[in-house]
Amino acid sequence: MNRKLVFICLVITITFAPCAVTAQPQSIGSFQNAVAVSVNPASGDIFVIDEATSKLYRFDRDGKAIAVIGGSGIENENLNAPSGLTASDGINLYIADRGNQRIVRYDRYLNFISSFSSLASSASGNVSPTLPQTIRPLGVAVSAQGDLFILEESLRQVIKLNPFDPAQRSAIVSGGASGGTGNALLTFGGFDAGKGRLEEPVQIEVSAGGTVFIADEKLSCVIAFDQFGNFITRIGEGVFGRPKSLATGMVTFTLTNGEKQSRECLLVADEKNIFVVGAAAATGHAVLKKIPLAALELSRPQPAAALNLTGLALTRTDLLLLTKTTLYKLPLSQTGIDTL
Repeated sequence: MNRKLVFICLVITITFAPCAVTAQPQSIGSFQNAVAVSVNPASGDIFVIDEATSKLYRFDRDGKAIAVIGGSGIENENLNAPSGLTASDGINLYIADRGNQRIVRYDRYLNFISSFSSLASSASGNVSPTLPQTIRPLGVAVSAQGDLFILEESLRQVIKLNPFDPAQRSAIVSGGASGGTGNALLTFGGFDAGKGRLEEPVQIEVSAGGTVFIADEKLSCVIAFDQFGNFITRIGEGVFGRPKSLATGMVTFTLTNGEKQSRECLLVADEKNIFVVGAAAATGHAVLKKIPLAALELSRPQPAAALNLTGLALTRTDLLLLTKTTLYKLPLSQTGIDTL
């Protein structure tokens, strides 16, 4: 009798369900008192200024350090307690060099191009009463048309000029004022601006659509003007705490029905929250949602709400949050900003 042994192999496949993992925010750079961040929309390069060291840092889109210039001084490559910057036109980098009372222009590789400081000196001795002898810039923003909007500290107003217009450059030197000829410099938000009067402005931002937004800590709101300096509205009265940082950009929202919708938005950060606001004048400036800083879990064990944000920047895919010592980069999908 023949006996056959039959071996039966059982193959058991075990499948593990994926665990939900929230990636940690990327930390970029190490600073002493970083006060502003801006992103070049063409290259994705990130720029940060440190008021304490008077240095300007350049990082690539992945957060890798590329270059640093500055240090306290008055030369072309030096800064003195800079307070704001913008790289939003994709070509130029403008710095509000507060301590040196000037605006400095670099290219995107940090090569010096030009600077200006006097807005009210003339050979005849005539000085406009609406412009300071020298500017003391708190911040600077640039429009899609290349116009500069300078948030000026001494008179708490905004100065608009086009540095590429020969007539405007002449007005910079001769002290041309608002009103009168088309070559004159425009100022707004000053003591006679009514509801648009600035009290304690801290940051300025211009949307792609040309709306000028100014965060005012004393008024606990953001004041909106059109590109010609006409007052539009106050945003966030009774809602914001003390707004400190602004950013504008396009956000593609995922709606509750799954559809996608792109909108130009303004982000406003106060002590505890980031607010998402409609930035397009045609659709109004309603507050769309609120994101508690504590929910972002930027740093453990220190609560995010205690990190004291000093700057914001927004790209199509990421949110950049600047504190005094570190820049954090988070995918928008992990912030809750892109859902309605």
